[in-house]
Amino acid sequence: MTHKLKAEWLLFTLNPLEVQLVENELKSSCSALDAMSIKELDIKLQVYQYAYQVSFSVDDGCHKESLLSAVESASQTLKFDYCRLLSVKPIKLAVFDMDSTLIPMEVIDELACEAGVKLQVSEITEAAMRGELDFNQSFEQRLSLLKGMSEQAVEAVKSRLSFNPGVEAFINYLSEQGATVAIASGGFVPFAEALCSKAPITKIAANQLMFNQGQLTGAAVKPIINAEKKAIQLQQWQKELGLENGEVLAVGDGANDSFMLEVAGLGVAYKAKPFLRRRADCVIQQGGMDGMIDILKGLDQAVS
Repeated sequence: MTHKLKAEWLLFTLNPLEVQLVENELKSSCSALDAMSIKELDIKLQVYQYAYQVSFSVDDGCHKESLLSAVESASQTLKFDYCRLLSVKPIKLAVFDMDSTLIPMEVIDELACEAGVKLQVSEITEAAMRGELDFNQSFEQRLSLLKGMSEQAVEAVKSRLSFNPGVEAFINYLSEQGATVAIASGGFVPFAEALCSKAPITKIAANQLMFNQGQLTGAAVKPIINAEKKAIQLQQWQKELGLENGEVLAVGDGANDSFMLEVAGLGVAYKAKPFLRRRADCVIQQGGMDGMIDILKGLDQAVS
């Protein structure tokens, strides 16, 4: 006999959703779904206009990947952000990727622009973000192309740093709630440190830049902060702070963030590639980063 399991999600939108459209979209991607119900949540929202709790049953033989793909596909068509209905505690550690997550740029691409090798570096960056290249190799290839770049050129890129929409509001919210905010990045320490001067970010794990006589050597300083190192660092910070898994949140946008999101109690894909969206607990595509304030409040209300 086939058993049915219950799956629940929270959906957040800027426009009202039609129940039948949601059901049709989900079933078109995963035929194992049925008996869906949807209700609007009565919560005060800051970024979104509407929040919904969706419940449906699914065959216990349905693969988790199929279910995640179905929700992700529907979100793209119907323009909603979403989060699995999880029982999470107040967040006490939030770990962010930096490039294209906290900031709208890939720093190494900006450095490459200054060095006149933007096209070559961007092609390697995109392939790495899609999960098509080993991060360490791609990192070393890109960095080697920057050999001879001056410290002044690096400072010029640092002066252009700005946060993505809603980032400062969300970080300030987390800090006010007593959370430690950290950066775990495959990018570079000087840029992460610059962001710490703009917002209450207190922990950093990122790659070093090596200079010789005022010029980049193009050599990578080991160990390289890759996907595995990010996840390990998150767990070390969690242990140092004496936190439970449900008190830890991680946010990223690419394949290099996948392990970090997996080990966190709540993994968030922000404006992310499909690879990561299908592996995350929460996905933000429509709202800004401050949409996570609404999502955390929605989770708290739905499970209480």
